Amino acid sequence: MRLRDAHFLADETIHPDVIAELLRQGLRITCAVNVVPAGNDDELLMAWALANGAVVLTHDADFGEMAVRRHLLHPGMVRVRPGHIRPLATLAVLSGILHVDVAQLTGFALVAEDRAGRVRARIRQTDQ
Repeated sequence: MRLRDAHFLADETIHPDVIAELLRQGLRITCAVNVVPAGNDDELLMAWALANGAVVLTHDADFGEMAVRRHLLHPGMVRVRPGHIRPLATLAVLSGILHVDVAQLTGFALVAEDRAGRVRARIRQTDQ
C-alpha cells in the first residue's frame, strides 16, 4: 500500500485548506475535530487512529514521541516539518511522499520536509 491509499487522521495542526485539497485529490482523510473534541489528549487521537486503521497526519512532534517513548500502538504517522507553514508548502511536501510504499510497515513514523526545494523523508518503525 502506498501512502496515497491510506486512511489519514489529520490532527488540529493541519490547515483546513490542506485537508480540502487532499479530499479533492481523492485521499481518505478524517479531521480529528470530527472524532475527538478539540483540545483533547493526543492519546485519544492515537487510540482512534488505531481502532480505525488511520495514519496520523500532523505537524506536531508529540505523536512520534508518544509512539517511541510510551510504545503506543498505531498504524502509522506522517509529520510534515516545519509546523504551521503555508498550506501550499505542506501540500508540496505531501505530494513528494504520497508514493512511499508502507505495505510492509506497521507502527511507522515518517518525517518529511522541504529542504532547498527537495522533499526529504525519514521513516522508521516505532513499534519494535
